[in-house]
Order: sequence, then structure tokens, then C-alpha cells
Amino acid sequence: MKLSLPKIAFILLCLCAFALGMKQLREPDVWWQLLAGRWMLEHGAVTHTDVFSYTMHGAKWINVKWLYEVIIAFLEKGLGPEAVLLLQSIVNVAIVWLLYKTIRLVSGTTSNILAAVVSLIAFLAISEYRMAGRPEMVSHLLSTAYLFLLWRNPRFEWKSLLLFIPLQCLWANMHEGYPVGLVILATATAGSFISYLFNKEKQGLQQTGRIAAVFVLSLLAVLCNPNGIVLWQQPFEIYRQVWANKYTTELYSYADAQYWTLQAKLHITVLLLVSAY
Repeated sequence: MKLSLPKIAFILLCLCAFALGMKQLREPDVWWQLLAGRWMLEHGAVTHTDVFSYTMHGAKWINVKWLYEVIIAFLEKGLGPEAVLLLQSIVNVAIVWLLYKTIRLVSGTTSNILAAVVSLIAFLAISEYRMAGRPEMVSHLLSTAYLFLLWRNPRFEWKSLLLFIPLQCLWANMHEGYPVGLVILATATAGSFISYLFNKEKQGLQQTGRIAAVFVLSLLAVLCNPNGIVLWQQPFEIYRQVWANKYTTELYSYADAQYWTLQAKLHITVLLLVSAY
């Protein structure tokens, strides 16, 4: 099979995405997550209280990431802690592939492949510092998957829409970023309804009904977790923690000089370019 220059560029992009995941295991949270995963595999139960620390032993623990921790602990048993970074590399390639497919869906099959590759290189440049083996890789991957699935199914047919329900359940047991999926579905529902108001087509109203039903079912799917209805409240708790966080630079106020890291400047530049487009 003869490879064209654009296809070679895409292959090199995937290799680059893979390589960006295989970095030094420097993320301290990973060790706590591995320890929690080992404990759950050993005891066959999900952590509901702190069983590790001295000062907070026995305190209530809403472990949103329990399934991710079990998975990486299982991988660690066979491949060592570097398996976390291998998983990150595989997720990176999946994200790039999904984004590439989404770009092609949005712009059409006649779009310039090289332009898509350049866009994805820019994406990797501004996001690689978060590709460090953290469970947020799950939210990055599923956010991309949601966008791809919606663009691939513009008429909101049932067969493809129903996939969101188990995906949302999986997300709710893997990372606290799961509300992003609900926001994406809610936005699609609102967009479909606004389209119906303009076009007044019966088919448009049916499409809105289908995506709205999937949104509600996905919201209920969140309840399928070891913490039950408490998980519905967790996003608000996360926002409280965000405002209390004084150690992560991207959570600083824009008025703080420490906010203006290289990544922040790149993010704002890309945001302005996308907004202008």
C-alpha cells in the first residue's frame, strides 16, 4: 500500500502522541491511586473510608475514581507502575484519532489532511503537560468520544445515541469530570431544540426528544456507582475544592502574575483563534 505525504504525517502525529505519554512517572497522585487500587483488588471491595492516612483514618471517602484505580493496579501487577504511562500513551493516540475523525466529519472528506494534522499538533503542544498518567485522561478521552459520536450521528438516531448511557455510567465511576459528558449532551439537546424553533420541522422535534431522553437516562446512569445519589452532589464539592486550591497554577486568578504560564498563554491564543474562526 502506497502511503501519501498526508497519511505519513498522520502516522507521525500518532507516534508523537504515544511518545508524549511515555514520560517520567512524576505525578505524585498516581502512587496514592495505585495504593487504593491494590487495596480494592486485595479486599474485593470499594473504599468508602480513608484506610491509609494517620490523621484522617476512618474519614468518609467518596472515591469517584475507584474503577480507574482498580484498572491501573491490575495493569501494575503485570507490567509495573510504568503501565500507567503506557495506558496514557494509548489514550493519547485514541484521542488524536477521534479528534482527527471529528475534524473530517465537521469539515468534510475533502478537507486538507495536513491542516487537520497541524491543528492536532497544536492541541498536543498545549495539553501534553496534563498527559501525566492522571485519571483525567478518562475525561479527556470520553469528552472527545462524545463529540465524535454526536458529529457522526447528526440526526440523533437511537442506535448510536444509546451508547452514551453506558459510557456515562463508566465515566461516573472513573473520574470526577463525568459532568462534562452531561453538559455535552445537554448542549446538544438545547442546540437541537433551537434548530427546531427556526426550522419548524417535525423531524427536528423528534430528534430533540431522542437526545433529551438520552440525556435524562445518562443522568440516571450516574446513579450506578458505589456511592449512589451522593455522586450527583460531587460536582459542587469539586468546585468548592477548586476555589480553595492554591497550588495549581491554572486555577489562579488571571489577575495573578503566576497564572500567566506558557500553557496559559497558548490556551488563550488558541481560544482567540477558534473564536475568530
